Amino acid sequence: MENAAITLGRELKNAQNHPLVMVKSNDDLEKERLSKVDAEAQQNQPFITGLAAKIKSNWEVARFARNTTEERIIDALRRRNGEYAPDKLAQIRAQGGSEIYMMLTSIKCRAAIAWINDILFPAGDKPWKVSPTPIPELDAETTASIEEYVIAEAQQWQMEAQQVLPQEALKERITQLRDQMADRMQEEADKISDRMDKKIEDQTVEGGWEDAMKEVINDVVTYPVGVLKGPIVRHRKTLKWEQDEQTGKWGPVKGKAFRLEWSRVAPFDCYPSPSSKGINDGYFFERHRLRRADLVAMKGVPGYSNDAIDLALEAYGTGGLREWLWRDQERAWLEKRPNEWLNYDDTMDALEFWGSVSGRLLLEWGMDADKITDPNEEYEVNAWMIGSYIIRAVLNDDPLGHRPYDKCSFEEIPGAFWGLGVPEIMKDVQDICNAAARSLVNNMAIASGPQVEVHTDRVPIGEDITGLGPWKIWQTLSDPHGTNNPAVRFHNPKSYSKELLAVYDHFSGLADEYTGIPKYSYGEGGGASGAAGTASGLSMLMSSSARGIKLVITHLDRPIEGSIKRTYTFNMIHDPDESIKGDLKCRSRGSSSMVAKEQQMIRRSEFLAQTNNPVDLQIMGIEGRAAMLRESVKSFDIPVDDVVPDRETIVMKAKAAALQQLNANQAALPGGRATDQAGNPAGGQDAKVF
Repeated sequence: MENAAITLGRELKNAQNHPLVMVKSNDDLEKERLSKVDAEAQQNQPFITGLAAKIKSNWEVARFARNTTEERIIDALRRRNGEYAPDKLAQIRAQGGSEIYMMLTSIKCRAAIAWINDILFPAGDKPWKVSPTPIPELDAETTASIEEYVIAEAQQWQMEAQQVLPQEALKERITQLRDQMADRMQEEADKISDRMDKKIEDQTVEGGWEDAMKEVINDVVTYPVGVLKGPIVRHRKTLKWEQDEQTGKWGPVKGKAFRLEWSRVAPFDCYPSPSSKGINDGYFFERHRLRRADLVAMKGVPGYSNDAIDLALEAYGTGGLREWLWRDQERAWLEKRPNEWLNYDDTMDALEFWGSVSGRLLLEWGMDADKITDPNEEYEVNAWMIGSYIIRAVLNDDPLGHRPYDKCSFEEIPGAFWGLGVPEIMKDVQDICNAAARSLVNNMAIASGPQVEVHTDRVPIGEDITGLGPWKIWQTLSDPHGTNNPAVRFHNPKSYSKELLAVYDHFSGLADEYTGIPKYSYGEGGGASGAAGTASGLSMLMSSSARGIKLVITHLDRPIEGSIKRTYTFNMIHDPDESIKGDLKCRSRGSSSMVAKEQQMIRRSEFLAQTNNPVDLQIMGIEGRAAMLRESVKSFDIPVDDVVPDRETIVMKAKAAALQQLNANQAALPGGRATDQAGNPAGGQDAKVF
């Protein structure tokens, strides 16, 4: 008995040291049980149960209301991929013939995405800017220091005057001092805005803002809407490299830190309320598909319940939770994830809810009365629900109650949440081009060879009448009716390829007008004639077509400006660095300056080419030519001073060259003497310039 006890103790000790075996004491198990009981009790509180009931009710309404839009989203993705709808494909196969799909929609979408990205994300620049307001308001300490400086300067001026000045002179001086104070305040505001601009730029780089924005641009072009989310605080793993003081070797140091992130919200996962006109109108749902790692990363983030997350992980972390919607599998097929259903036990569906709830209802549910100042007001609530568990339920902390989303469309429909994308705009054109292409292929196949008519009663038994080739000999019998008609007749079907190609070309050309994306904007139409056949004419056409894409970029200004403004607001509230805070404004530079900048670059290049002749160079001078070159070089990601010298350097070189030429001319004359830069004789009587 004693040996058995010793053996059991040894095995238990080995199990505790084994990395794959977890051994817990009774106390640990009891603590876990009590923690779970407390967490479940928390989920059964009136506030949580009331909020969960409201979320489920609104979710069913939003999901039902989006059925029609779901068809539009799916159809847009089909057209972008070049695939027919199942019912359309069945009709084509019933008639037989070609199933060709012309990728006209895909071409236009790719061209639009590339064009927009070129404008919004040029090399070495960003599509937004943080700048001071026209009349900046600084903090009290900075304002006081500037006032002290100006007052001291005024006192010094009064002491130096040593006399009573006329009233008019005194007023003029006071005005000068006020202007001086305003200039100092503007200078300080510029410094603050530069620091805030750098701070936000660093946050957007680390948080994936540009990548998310490019994905949104793809959605805007393809789908009825594109949605950008952020900034959102997330708990992420970090990796730093530190040098050991003793050994001097560098090594990795892992940790965790909070950071701001941005992400694209797929149109498939957006569920606004039926009456919504925008993100902040009505309620809004975002559907998430989370893995265990995603849910674990939420633990410790302010606003999330660690206990509720543990309950969700225990309930759904191994078996998964999929609230399959009727379009999920078709979406997976179109997004090239046909076997996603095999991984159903590794993901959990979660609903993120944003909506207003009356203060009176929140009080009835049991929310802290300190947070509800007026029962008659509406309070913006953000909640996450996984299955039956609420893992987050907080009031929106945005000062204006704005939600962390922005949406826009390629073509906006006033008063509607969903707009139009390129596939929907050119839907009819794509269908007609497909029909013309199918007819063309079918006609080419039929007209590629003769149609053969055979009288089977005049063909010997065993004769092959299905094969047709050169030098084929047809063995036939005499006509039992005594006629001279041939037993085999050949008919050549008429080709309509020219007419069908004309139809295709006409309607594919209409796609340029429908979408505002002409062929020459992405290098097509090599045989262009008319205005597009010359460089200046093509430039004029590009300028005109850019008006349409500029309107799209105006729509994209909203997610760009909105996300940067929310980042600025977050920094003003939560960042401890007071040197970046001030009265600033965040604006998008897309539609206003960047399209104009692109056109200016084209015009500048044309001007440089046109003025590259002796007459114009004599009029402009070296300084004028250099100024134009400097502006042209600024559009490249290289230092300007390394390519074109500044004005002062050019003037000094010109003077030195002129002086050298003058000395050379004087030295060439009999008894000529050289001079220095001041015009004085250089050296002695026989000084020369070499």
